[in-house]
Amino acid sequence: MSTYLFAFRIVMLLLIVGITPLACKSERANQRGDEDAGTAHPEVSPLPHGPMTPSDERAVNEQGEQRPSTISLGLVSTNGSFVVGGGLTPHQIYDATMTPFNPVGANVLWSYYPTEVVTSLPILKSISPNLNTIRVVIDHRFGWTDPSDAGYATFMDKVKAQNLKAILNLMDYTGGDDQANLVSAASFWLSHKAFLNDPNYKPHLMINIGNEWGGTWNRHQNWRDGVVGGVRKMREGGLDHTIVVDLPGYGQEASIATDATYGPGTVITQLNAIKTGYGDNIVFSWHMYDQFPTSASVTSAMDNLENAVSTMPNVGWIIGETARVHPRSSCPNGYLDGNSTQCVVAFGEIANQARSRTTGKYLGRKWGFLGWSWNFNSANSNPSLQPLDLSTSWTTFSPTTWGSVFKQALDAYNVAPTASPTASPSPQPSSSQAPSPLIFLFFSRR
Repeated sequence: MSTYLFAFRIVMLLLIVGITPLACKSERANQRGDEDAGTAHPEVSPLPHGPMTPSDERAVNEQGEQRPSTISLGLVSTNGSFVVGGGLTPHQIYDATMTPFNPVGANVLWSYYPTEVVTSLPILKSISPNLNTIRVVIDHRFGWTDPSDAGYATFMDKVKAQNLKAILNLMDYTGGDDQANLVSAASFWLSHKAFLNDPNYKPHLMINIGNEWGGTWNRHQNWRDGVVGGVRKMREGGLDHTIVVDLPGYGQEASIATDATYGPGTVITQLNAIKTGYGDNIVFSWHMYDQFPTSASVTSAMDNLENAVSTMPNVGWIIGETARVHPRSSCPNGYLDGNSTQCVVAFGEIANQARSRTTGKYLGRKWGFLGWSWNFNSANSNPSLQPLDLSTSWTTFSPTTWGSVFKQALDAYNVAPTASPTASPSPQPSSSQAPSPLIFLFFSRR
């Protein structure tokens, strides 16, 4: 009898020892969930147990139930920075703590106005609690001197102080078609490898390899090969960051997304053929301006890009630039916004689809989007550029018509959609800004 009693006590002891840590772990997880409940995207449901395959996600999305969770899983990313997919929800961008992250914010003209941009960061952050990212213009074309790694670090300290993330964006080869451009861009990034890999800054940035490279339309093979060459050089040089790649045609050529031979999917296939993983953590970026004047043009482009990489879970997508009108001398299909120099952009649809997809494979999913741009687009020689300013001031948020529409879109980003998208309002005159010939040169390429 004593033998049975001894065995019984041993069994009970093992049960107590085994259950207690599990209970503590569960309690800690509950506490962490309570702490994270107030973070961005509160309406989003938790992730299911285990990673989802694309087919799993499609099935759940068709039921309108699954969205990525913002509850941190207590993990860290494999590269110490942003990743895409990461064995969790396919195509979702995650930050370094493996918390889902959708870049939402504005472009800032740091190379042209470095002091003013730094001054404006607290103002920009205050626009909306949903604003979390700036896309930073780095441009050497107009005599700007590239700072040392210490200079980039000082700037990123200012960005981090506002709890913002940065997409560092090289503008030097905007509109170019020479494949050597992106190899040169890769060399530029590698020249700042020490800064980019510094653990104080790496978790807070992504790299836009080259703004709007591949400007000439219908040169899809050239675009694919150039992107593969540039990204390969960065990967081989030791930059495993999330890399943003602008689509061709200044980011607006919709047909690239359906090109099965030279489109985004083949970029990833070729990179992974060079070395497994080189095609991971790539984010393709639309720039949605005058080529997207209707709801149908917006949803089609988003659907097609999702389809192009649907079997590649570690690849994502964003809208890296957009506005409510696009200044240019002629508009496609005659879409005007009450002014012969302003082309309509279907920004209402862009904002609503970014907030929660209503078409395509990934219903309910979000896209990041970044408005162009904070201030000082206007120039005396071309005042039509002024509607691209979000604010008329560096030191306060003095919104233009575009700025007001942009703020409304930001504030609504984490609100569950209840109605169909509405058209953007007509433009209204607002005060002009001081001369900015550099910006005029920049926008003349659009």
